[in-house]
Amino acid sequence: MGRASDHSVQRRGAHGFTLLELMVVVGVVATVVALATFTLQRSRERAGLERSTMDLRARVERVRALAAVAGSRLGTPRLQLDATCPPGPDGDLTRLWVTLDPDAGTVVFPAQLRADPGADRLDVTCTAWQNFGLGYGRQNAGRFWAPDDPVQFTFSATGRLLTSDGEPDLLVVIENERREFERSGIRILPSGVVCAATDPDVPCEEDPT
Repeated sequence: MGRASDHSVQRRGAHGFTLLELMVVVGVVATVVALATFTLQRSRERAGLERSTMDLRARVERVRALAAVAGSRLGTPRLQLDATCPPGPDGDLTRLWVTLDPDAGTVVFPAQLRADPGADRLDVTCTAWQNFGLGYGRQNAGRFWAPDDPVQFTFSATGRLLTSDGEPDLLVVIENERREFERSGIRILPSGVVCAATDPDVPCEEDPT
């Protein structure tokens, strides 16, 4: 009996793994690779959402700073908008309006002020922002979840938020278009403070209310 068992082990070692055993190993490896790829993809997408939100927040805070500069230089700003800048509500050309169009997926920000001392004015150039790259091969892989409708907003010389629809604050949320409910966003408070938020009913940590 012992010799037969030893002979069986020797034959098994000589012939290697069976086809079934190889298929099982390949299947296990494929499953592990698929899970790792999925996890990596989700991590890249979440990082992309956070990166887009941070970029958006930085641009909003820059506009607030530019509004303060314009107000300090001119009191009531005299602005000359170039062709890259849409006018504000009712054709207003006296403030640095941000234009957010959720349907087009774009935000147009005032980006630069240039003083024209001879004309006693500030020349304004704008830039369009449309970068929802979430890390899986498409440049614009996200969409606006909020707001629902186009809106314009700006800041007073003292930094307070002003909106075209008269709302006291503004929630801007980007959603992964492939995975609903995976969102990242900001909320602009009446004071002009910008904080992280995705739910209009949940106050920000910076919100004194």
